[in-house]
Amino acid sequence: MFAGTAGELLLPIELTVVFAFEEKQEVNVTYGEYFTLEDNTIVIRVTRQKNDTCLEPEISLRILGPIGNVTEVKLNYEIPEFNFCIQNYQSYTVSLRQMNKYLLATYLDTDDFKNFERKAILFTRDGEVKGNPVILSPKMTSPMNSNVDITEHFLGINGHLFINSYNEHNHIAWTQLSQIDQSGNFRILRSGTFNENNTQATVFPTLDGSFALAYIVNSTHPTDILSQFVDPQWTAQVAFLRLKSDKFTSPFLLYQTELKLAYMALSSCINYSDKVGYGCLLQLASDGSGKNGTDMWLEISFLSAGGITNITNMQKFLNNDNRVVGITSLFYGGYLVYLSKPNGNETWSPYMEGVIYDIDRNRNSTLNFPNNVQLTFVSGILGNYSFWSLSNNTNKKSWTIVTTELPRFLSDQGYFNTKVETTYPAINDSVKIGTTNINITFTDKVKLSTNQLSIYKYDSGEVYRQFVIADSEYCKMSDDGRTVSITVLSSTFNQGGGYYYVQVEDNFVQDFLLEEPMHGISGYRWIFKPVTGLLRLNSDGTQKYKNSNGAERQKFYDELLVDLSIVTPIDISRLKHNYGFQYQTDAPEEQILLSVKILAGNPSEMTVKEVADTMDELIRHKDISPISVRPPASYLDETYGFNVYPNFWELYKLQLVGGIIGFVVVVGLYFAARRAYHPGNNLAIFQFVIIIIDFIFDVLFIKFNGKDVPSLYLPSIVILTATMGINLILASRIIVHENHTNLDFHQWFSRYGRLCSLFSVLSITDIEALQILSSRFAGLDFLSATYSDQAQNWLFWGSVCGLLLEDIPQLVIQIIYRFNVITWDIVPFIAIGSCVIVVFVKLIEKIFFAIQVCKKPRHQLPPTHYLNAEHIDTYPNYQLPQKEVVDPSDSSTVVMSETDTSTATAADEINTLQIVK
Repeated sequence: MFAGTAGELLLPIELTVVFAFEEKQEVNVTYGEYFTLEDNTIVIRVTRQKNDTCLEPEISLRILGPIGNVTEVKLNYEIPEFNFCIQNYQSYTVSLRQMNKYLLATYLDTDDFKNFERKAILFTRDGEVKGNPVILSPKMTSPMNSNVDITEHFLGINGHLFINSYNEHNHIAWTQLSQIDQSGNFRILRSGTFNENNTQATVFPTLDGSFALAYIVNSTHPTDILSQFVDPQWTAQVAFLRLKSDKFTSPFLLYQTELKLAYMALSSCINYSDKVGYGCLLQLASDGSGKNGTDMWLEISFLSAGGITNITNMQKFLNNDNRVVGITSLFYGGYLVYLSKPNGNETWSPYMEGVIYDIDRNRNSTLNFPNNVQLTFVSGILGNYSFWSLSNNTNKKSWTIVTTELPRFLSDQGYFNTKVETTYPAINDSVKIGTTNINITFTDKVKLSTNQLSIYKYDSGEVYRQFVIADSEYCKMSDDGRTVSITVLSSTFNQGGGYYYVQVEDNFVQDFLLEEPMHGISGYRWIFKPVTGLLRLNSDGTQKYKNSNGAERQKFYDELLVDLSIVTPIDISRLKHNYGFQYQTDAPEEQILLSVKILAGNPSEMTVKEVADTMDELIRHKDISPISVRPPASYLDETYGFNVYPNFWELYKLQLVGGIIGFVVVVGLYFAARRAYHPGNNLAIFQFVIIIIDFIFDVLFIKFNGKDVPSLYLPSIVILTATMGINLILASRIIVHENHTNLDFHQWFSRYGRLCSLFSVLSITDIEALQILSSRFAGLDFLSATYSDQAQNWLFWGSVCGLLLEDIPQLVIQIIYRFNVITWDIVPFIAIGSCVIVVFVKLIEKIFFAIQVCKKPRHQLPPTHYLNAEHIDTYPNYQLPQKEVVDPSDSSTVVMSETDTSTATAADEINTLQIVK
């Protein structure tokens, strides 16, 4: 292996990205196999002509990384040279295939050039050979019929199926290979032959864990006309290799025709993503030229049970375009049609055009490339749903790869499964330690099947945590048949650090009506716990950002992520942001914080922690790192680096645990008070605690977080101080009024004046604090004040004013704050929590009071007496006022009614007491 010249990743221009590469030698380069690995790496086999019949006897690759790096790799393994020569074998007999993250080279070997064996050798993308060669087929006498195909089962659960034609009838030898283990080894699980004549065969995985073999048969016809119509000349058929079976099922017919064709070919066979079942695209050529509209394209849709659901003639949607070379069904709906690009007067050329058709087969668009770009058929689709193609250059030493994003006609929430609507937890959400339930909601009604769901933890290595089989007691369906709820062990999510991901096998669920298997969710897509980090702009960057408008700030953010992805380097799709920012007020000078979320990648990529550490090092040493020469990134503060924002629970767990303990104590006090004196308003203990917490954290919020969002600072101060002033005036008015007009309150105040003064001061936080004095909590005498009807009325309307003028505005401020900051600490967290509780409780109280008032006429409402007979036992220390006779001519403020003192009871005296101004 040796490194080539690194490619340069250019910024997107009209959704187009360009890789440029220059070969070390100016030779006539051609291209063999090409494909895309799971991490969006493109692999292209480069071949060079040795002479008229042979290639250079080597496997040379170009590995194009997702960030623009290009590496030249040579397989360090000797393959017999005759595999690289055509001679009388009609084609080269060495081929390259993808197996998971590895590459598999297959070739023929012989001792005497009479008997040949098909062998395979596995190697990494670095060219390192893994293990020993494996024999894949029985011996054959001639290599000229050695057609090869291999497919990987989705998720790799059931390994790979290799097929190889081994005789003149193209009979097929098949071998199922196991999954590749962590050491890069695999083994043969089962093998056999499929002895049906065919002209072409291809294999593809099915969603129930089986493999399907689709093939074309060309029959020899009698010369009489009648037989030509009775017996089809061309047929397309399919057979299945079921799980735990050693042979294929009997084939069933996909399509047949009596037409005399030059050939019939399978373009591709797929598992549908937008509906259940499978589909194969057939090309029917009447004269073999493909010119003058003689080709016909058919899409055959079928089920695993063997039923044909639809046959669509694609040709009428293509308007009989005679330049069609191939058609590919797209994962997010629609089709990509490959056309030969006209070259002068020639209809056919080695250059390509691409046309996109939507789900309804209407022409939607063309591939988004500049007109001067010459696309070739060396092309494919990346995992991020971008189309790539090798572009031809006149300079034989250089070539380019161009990519463009494909349109999506079906929605997807990031699971690479259009049938999954949502999950809990969602992608990149945090998962609570000890979580025992996860769920998946589908777009349509489903039923549980037989395959499993697996949970992994990745932290410097993959750890298998748990699996759940769909038809077990741990999986339940919702009433509407769309949501699967999965119970997991409490020990599954029991550690911080790293991240978790869930892998759902195909056939975990089935379509409810057709009972056909449905797609699962592949690994490293349903991922929990990404890392969010903070970046700080220096003084120049802060001023530039403050003076920018909204569009300029978005552009700044976008360019910053591009810079970070290039210098780190990682795929830019792993960096996310929400364009949010926040002022850091505790810095030496006012500076702006920015937030960047790092998403998990594939195991072959840097971990989230490694990415964060790399960014931090590059920023802190930006004077010698590429950060300093890239304008947006150069504004980052090197003294701050990249600070990973810690998990909220881990950061504040002591405070939160203390809060939980405090809540338990308050609940205990409530039950103790209720047991001591049940008639009292013992819930007042909660009211008291919430009032105190709400006020304290409102003040702390203004002090420590008020300037995080400058526009909220002044309103927060005005609302708090204004309501404090109103509450103070109202509380003073109530206390003075009750002292002068309410004899019961006066008597109580004379004993507990200091306590009343304390609550008067406390009432500036919330006027309802005065209600606690009359709660009779636990039967305590000092909390048994009696308010007049007038005072109760003032307290009610004062509480309403506090709700409208302070509580609801504070809640609005907290919500606005939450949506305008990128970090959230314990103070605003508790502030918004207490605010929500206060608003909710007050609204319920007021609504309940209004309902009671509406239900009863005013004269039926229980009066509030200054003191009545019911209270005598409640106040054992209360002394009735001495009766005195007053001269009527004296303008006294106290007048006693004339009552017989010998027969009047204490209750009578109390009820006849009147206060007269």
